[in-house]
Amino acid sequence: MKKVSIILLSLILISTLVLAANTENENAQTRIEATKEMKQELTTQIQERVQERKQLREETMENIREKMQEGQEIEMSEKRLVLTKINEEIMELKSERATVRTQLQLNNEGNLSELKTRLSNGRNAEIKIMPETASEKALTRLRLRNCNESQNCTIELKEVGTGDKTRAAYEVRARKTFRILGFIKNHEEISTQIDAETGEIIQTKRPWWSFLSSEQEE
Repeated sequence: MKKVSIILLSLILISTLVLAANTENENAQTRIEATKEMKQELTTQIQERVQERKQLREETMENIREKMQEGQEIEMSEKRLVLTKINEEIMELKSERATVRTQLQLNNEGNLSELKTRLSNGRNAEIKIMPETASEKALTRLRLRNCNESQNCTIELKEVGTGDKTRAAYEVRARKTFRILGFIKNHEEISTQIDAETGEIIQTKRPWWSFLSSEQEE
């Protein structure tokens, strides 16, 4: 009788342990599934937020200057470019080593990797050349070390040309010191234009008598 009782107690104990183990496994599985659901919900929320921000930025970029507030900035990380609205007429484009201002109406047609402007002849010109690239080329062309307003030097992204030759270009203007015939000192404005799509030098202007003078590198 004692043996039967011991066996029964053992079976009850084993059954209890098995039931407890099964319950624990079920609870663990429930916790795992709940954690997965929470992760999936959080991931979905993050993706929705990212998509909302992307859509907002795309909508803003479709007509940048009109939709931005004065002083507001938009970063185009794909181009390493920051756009800032200075006022109702002027936008500032800032890359790593150069800052340019423009009155052109900029847009990207919903593509965050592109920056375009509609020219007066109806053509959409893409701004492929970044400010620092155009600045470096212009400084070399004009024999300048750097360009800033304190040195009477400016860089502007603008429309140049007429008809089929209309295009977007960076124009650099500066006042430079010349020595005519080596001893007559004079200050004159010089300029150059860099095509914003191709990087081609469109034209460079110096005083007509520059061939009779030497230029100081400034």
